[in-house]
Amino acid sequence: AVRSRFKLNYEMLRFEWTTLHECILQKRRNELKKKRSSTGNVTVQPAPQVALHDDFDEFIDSFAN
Repeated sequence: AVRSRFKLNYEMLRFEWTTLHECILQKRRNELKKKRSSTGNVTVQPAPQVALHDDFDEFIDSFAN
């Protein structure tokens, strides 16, 4: 597929293959990196702070007021 895409004969493909292969792999790495970084840009809102109560009665009374 690569040989026909770039219209290379067999000898030229053998000569250029390592460079072409590395370019193809690097493009794939860059696409994966972009994909990961775009999904990592999610903003998480912090949860509201809730007062902790040590005593059950104090906890129940907090709803009465």
